[in-house]
Amino acid sequence: MKRYLTEDEWCIVEDDFTPEGFRKTEDIFALDNGLMSMDGGFEEMCSDDGRKETPSIKGLGVCVDGEVVNMYVCNIAEYRRELNMREGYVERRMCVEVDKGKRLQVKARRFLSVADRSMAAISYSISPLNFTGRLSIMPYLELRTGGSMGREDVGVVEKMNMKSGYASMVVRHGGKAEAYTMRYRIMENRNELSLKPELIKKEAWVGNRVDINGQMGTTITVEKFIGHASTDDIVEDRIVELADATAMKALTKGFDRMMEEQKEVWTWIWEKNVTSESGGIEELRMARLKRFKELEKKR
Repeated sequence: MKRYLTEDEWCIVEDDFTPEGFRKTEDIFALDNGLMSMDGGFEEMCSDDGRKETPSIKGLGVCVDGEVVNMYVCNIAEYRRELNMREGYVERRMCVEVDKGKRLQVKARRFLSVADRSMAAISYSISPLNFTGRLSIMPYLELRTGGSMGREDVGVVEKMNMKSGYASMVVRHGGKAEAYTMRYRIMENRNELSLKPELIKKEAWVGNRVDINGQMGTTITVEKFIGHASTDDIVEDRIVELADATAMKALTKGFDRMMEEQKEVWTWIWEKNVTSESGGIEELRMARLKRFKELEKKR
């Protein structure tokens, strides 16, 4: 296993990216709150990550002047990814070069809520460093197949829908149906933008596409919120309605407030569950990782 360089036993940090290294660390950066899961892949659309989720709820495609930001194709000038086990989130910072040297700064943070396990939140910020150009942003839901993450039975998409700022997907696993809905906002330097997205639906993929004139030195931030409901919660013909009400509740709270709730609940979880530990930083970190993976699923 790769040696992680941080001196904090509560954090696992990956400070470079290679496709081979990604395969080894994918499970470490996966999240699962016992109701929903996010694999350890990236938000951007990547051509060779071999993921499987039910469905992929974190998807957020980005294009720069028509070129897809793809971790396997772009030049990665800077990269740092962290699993913060004390507060229950994954964060990534990187600088990528696309389309003849155009440099883009990216900061992404995501978590599955343990305060309300039917919610998830993602904050994704991009900043053009040396150019002004067209940024295409695509928040989406997708049912992926292949790879090793998630359930063996990824289910079947029964219905999908979308409108401005919204997408929904219903997936059936045997006799159980689950609904996932997505709500989002896009801001430029913290000022919310008025959206006129293109609505896109294709096989097992549903979402929006928003084109923005990305000015050099500005920051575009997408806050994406997921709501979940299933036939364990309510009759089947109302699961999309319930999931969307949950996503709207998350959108109304906003990312920062949800993050504060996440920190508070994880503080309580660790206070109740931390035992006496000894050893060096590496030993403590691996022990915390094992315990984190157990506790995040415990309802």
